[in-house]
Amino acid sequence: MTNRGNHLVFALAAATSCGGGGDITPAPVAPRVDAAVPARAPDPEPGRVVYDLITNRPLACIHLGESLIIDGGSPDFWKYIDGGWKSNWYPGESDGDRKVALVQGIAGVVRFPVPRGSDEKDDLRLSFTARSAVPKQSLSLFLNEKPLANLTLDDGYKTYDVALPAAKMLPGDNAVRFHFRAAGTLAGKHTAAAIERITIGPKGSAATGVTPKLGASYSVGGEVRRAVAATQAARFSWYLTVPAGTRLSFAYGTSDAALPTTFAVRATVDGKPPSDLWSGPATALWKRAEVDLAPLAGQTVRLDLDLRGGGGAFATPRIVADAKLVARPKTKAAEHVLVWMVDTLRADRLAAWDPKSPARTPGFDQLARESTRFARTTVQGNYSLPSHTSLLTGVLPSVHRMFEDKDRLPLALPMISQVFERAGFATAIFSSNGYISDKWGFKRSWDAYRNFIREDQPNSAEWVWKAARPWLEAQVKGGKRSFMYLATVDPHVAYNPPDRFLREYWPKAYRGKVVPAKTSEQLYQIKIGKLKLGDEDKRYLEALYNAEVTQNDATFKQVVVDLKQLGIYDSTAIVLISDHGDEFFEHGSVGHGHSLYQELIDVPLLVRYPPLFPEAKVVTSDVDLTDVYATLLDVAGVDANSEAQGESLVRLAGDDGPRMERASIAFHGGAIRSLRLGRWKFITWSGGRVALYDLDTDPHERRDLAATRPIALRFARNVFAYQHAYGEKWHKTQWGVASDLKPAFADDIGM
Repeated sequence: MTNRGNHLVFALAAATSCGGGGDITPAPVAPRVDAAVPARAPDPEPGRVVYDLITNRPLACIHLGESLIIDGGSPDFWKYIDGGWKSNWYPGESDGDRKVALVQGIAGVVRFPVPRGSDEKDDLRLSFTARSAVPKQSLSLFLNEKPLANLTLDDGYKTYDVALPAAKMLPGDNAVRFHFRAAGTLAGKHTAAAIERITIGPKGSAATGVTPKLGASYSVGGEVRRAVAATQAARFSWYLTVPAGTRLSFAYGTSDAALPTTFAVRATVDGKPPSDLWSGPATALWKRAEVDLAPLAGQTVRLDLDLRGGGGAFATPRIVADAKLVARPKTKAAEHVLVWMVDTLRADRLAAWDPKSPARTPGFDQLARESTRFARTTVQGNYSLPSHTSLLTGVLPSVHRMFEDKDRLPLALPMISQVFERAGFATAIFSSNGYISDKWGFKRSWDAYRNFIREDQPNSAEWVWKAARPWLEAQVKGGKRSFMYLATVDPHVAYNPPDRFLREYWPKAYRGKVVPAKTSEQLYQIKIGKLKLGDEDKRYLEALYNAEVTQNDATFKQVVVDLKQLGIYDSTAIVLISDHGDEFFEHGSVGHGHSLYQELIDVPLLVRYPPLFPEAKVVTSDVDLTDVYATLLDVAGVDANSEAQGESLVRLAGDDGPRMERASIAFHGGAIRSLRLGRWKFITWSGGRVALYDLDTDPHERRDLAATRPIALRFARNVFAYQHAYGEKWHKTQWGVASDLKPAFADDIGM
């Protein structure tokens, strides 16, 4: 390693590894030379900022001394209640001049990671400051649903201490349930009690003082900088996956050099003890340092900034890289935008996603070679209604609320057809999906509107294109720009492909239980346990599905031929997408609409528009349907409406520089939520169960790692918390993604 100007590079001194990876060979340690930076001297240019720790301060967990601090009146509280998902709290309320969290009703759960300084043999101490909403309140506490203690709350605010026995604790996240006898009213809410602060730490430790506000100004040697700071020993922890080719850059110093402060940077990966990456003594002038993160690349870590022995500050801590941002190319907007929606198409049925795919799709394969492929695309619902709505409105299901058959699209929420129409485009929808019809409110601002299911007409992809092609040709001849939404329904049930396609997958006679024309009803019978299939039946059922995938592909090949004949192939932005997949007994069921495992919510996404989307490019960052909405408008040069929550994928397609993992969320009504975060898949059910899967090593989600990967679990939980808590207001262009925030997010929520 070499010095970069005034940068000091400190290489990682200890090897670390994560689950599924091999051991890391320790990097050589560069000579350490601490050089003071004169007051008000400008910082050297750090390179590309990949992750700003101060900007992402809402994601930090804060310890004072050895104790984790959870403030009920701060948005920070969301991290410990899964963003309010089935946790029964009102955070950030006011009780007089105190900021508090109020229990919803009589019970609430707080989930926390085990603080530093403790291990599985140590008892901990839970301390909380609270007041009851009713006199002589009784409180029962449970640790991981085992009885912990019974208390009586006095009048007014008081701090209570309870031992947390090691025998009842889990090695990672733990849950404390506060269960009160009765509820009253505080701050206009029906609640049993107000919780001002919770601290969790080793027995005998003390956590006094105000929780530091990260990102506040801090002066060292007469120079003021934004910093992560405390007036006492403290630790600030970020849970993240380290991008390749990065380093941690920061300045450090203290306003009182007489304090016995040692500054340290530490990293911990699951299954390994913490490892100090760097340390430095107290200094009365800002000093700069860098830590090479290369040995941690691709690993999910808890990254700690430690103040040991006394107070001080880390200024402008950032993960940086030498790579430069790639400018967006200047190019002409697409004349035509065509969405080829393949209902029920799993990503693993295309060879670009799975080279061993049992389905043959030469047309889609060719498109993949000419397109940018987004390898990790999560749909927002596990059946047509929520997913199509997110794609056509650009908002999450928590906004459009299209969860059940009784729901209707809100009139106040614009559809993409309306936005394109205002921009002067001709618009058309040709749909074989029964949900995407006027019955559910989708007939808005379409110059041409057909729904073949509702018209009781033939509805295979072939018939969709036969109706759509003449309309498109008329727009081309008339010199009109166009937006076309083609919702094809094969390979949706009923799985009833023509024989010429089925013979590719089932060339022999079949005399089992599966009846192709009745597979819609039969899948329901299988789900409720009234129909049992043997192995031969299961193979035949999947052969029917694969044949319909090939059937759809054959029509798409004709679409490409016709676009070329019309002379618009290269001036048309083509997007291939699906709304969900189907299960074939991977998790004990069939069909869709029942879970959030990958077979239902991981779909293919290909975007072909050569001026903006490179050929054969693969983007591994997570994206979702709100991003597709923003992209469709962007490639056509149309500004998105203010309601849109996603961001265009043009930047991701054109820039290969290091970046943080992006988060994508999916919904199953009010019963299940999931979060995809790079290799990690987090699922939480309404009953309190959670699961964590490593999709790199376990793509079929067989091994739940929630109990053995506490750092990865807390990484997912912290991100999920803000995504869920603020999902209805989230706009990626303003706030970034929940795993890599923009500055406005912390400012807007008051952190």
